[in-house]
Amino acid sequence: MIPERIGLLRAGHVRELYENAYGLTPTPPNERKQKDPVKSAIQRSCAAAAVENHSLAIRRLHCLPIAKNTPAAIEHITKKYFPEKCPYKMTEQPPKEESEASKAVRLLAADDNVFQKTLRGLKRGTANSPLGDSIDLLRYCGLKREKFRHNVQMLVLEIGEGRLPENTVQFFNPNFFFALHKQLEDDTDLRPIGIATALRRLSSAHYSVCSSPYVASKLAPLQMGIGISGGIDFITMTARMKAEKYIHEKYGRTMAFLDLTNQFNNASREKLKEILTSDFPCLLGYFNAAYESTNRCWYEKPDEGWDFILQLEGYTQGDPLSGLFSSLILYALTKLLLLELDKRADNRLRQGDEGDDGQGGKTSPQSYLDDTNLITPHADLEFALEFISERGPETGIILSRTKNQFITSLNNDNPRDHSPYFRAHEKSIERVITKYGSKNGEMRGGGSFSANL
Repeated sequence: MIPERIGLLRAGHVRELYENAYGLTPTPPNERKQKDPVKSAIQRSCAAAAVENHSLAIRRLHCLPIAKNTPAAIEHITKKYFPEKCPYKMTEQPPKEESEASKAVRLLAADDNVFQKTLRGLKRGTANSPLGDSIDLLRYCGLKREKFRHNVQMLVLEIGEGRLPENTVQFFNPNFFFALHKQLEDDTDLRPIGIATALRRLSSAHYSVCSSPYVASKLAPLQMGIGISGGIDFITMTARMKAEKYIHEKYGRTMAFLDLTNQFNNASREKLKEILTSDFPCLLGYFNAAYESTNRCWYEKPDEGWDFILQLEGYTQGDPLSGLFSSLILYALTKLLLLELDKRADNRLRQGDEGDDGQGGKTSPQSYLDDTNLITPHADLEFALEFISERGPETGIILSRTKNQFITSLNNDNPRDHSPYFRAHEKSIERVITKYGSKNGEMRGGGSFSANL
């Protein structure tokens, strides 16, 4: 997706870039009046769901493209989005003093002004949970009545401190589940949506507001977040600048855009608990209440009855903290990968190969949630992808074998023609494309190199 947008930006196709970014399909003027407005609304909503823009998908709904929960659909959804437990087992850690950052989060959580900020930031008009509770009620009463707000904040703090009674967890952590169509004609191409209880959404939003700056400081610069207007432009321009800096004739690198399969749903809870115990114990109380036990995802059957799917791993995509949680899992794997890649770069440097950075050619990674790219020397490309493929699954990070894309040239030429460094590693690059590339086996952006493959 990012390579395509970079290409549109470089070519000056601003309208096409806008339509690509928001999932819009341009329509010739002579066809616009012939379209069925109901079908058009559904198609626009499906396009937004396909790129995980759930709020835009809902806003575009004139007729709901919600999938029917038939037995076949539920079987498909369960198999794809509700995996078995990851094999990772949490390692015991010796007790250590709580960090200043974690202490600061606890203080912020108890601040009335911060809690009011959380309430004002809650999205209004969202769906009720399986218990029928509404986030709008908590928001309205919390902002209008001080005593009510104080009582709700105390309850949120009890949850954050891990003092929620065990027999009440079943009323705190379930989800209301449904799925949006990503394509009208395909009943299996779906985007799952989970809506948590109102109290859980409020608790998660509050601890997200309090902890985001501290978690972000740990994740930077490997993980990038969007908290300001124009944030997506910053990420796009950063990727473009890195590509223009590193992908050139003298040495040459590959820019790999990696597709991690259903990371939100697959991410290991055991690994996250280990990370939180070590770095952010202030979030353990909420984690234990929301994810320590198996979640029930309730859905409405076609016959108007109700049933549930058990969620053993992963985090609800509607949970405000789920982005931070899944990012922490990916960050841990990326750090391990960089340690190994830095060793390879240091070894090249000792052998007299300074690379294009004077340090032996160190890999530059960048992620936004689960959208990850690596700009890596050709010599390290195969090693990096094999490392992720072998080490990732134990914590729920699964590298796709069909959707990854690779760039070796920015000017649509063939790097084989002018780069001896590329030719020296051509065989390993071909193996990577064959094993991990997109379905048609193309090297995206590689020009004639694509055709040769």
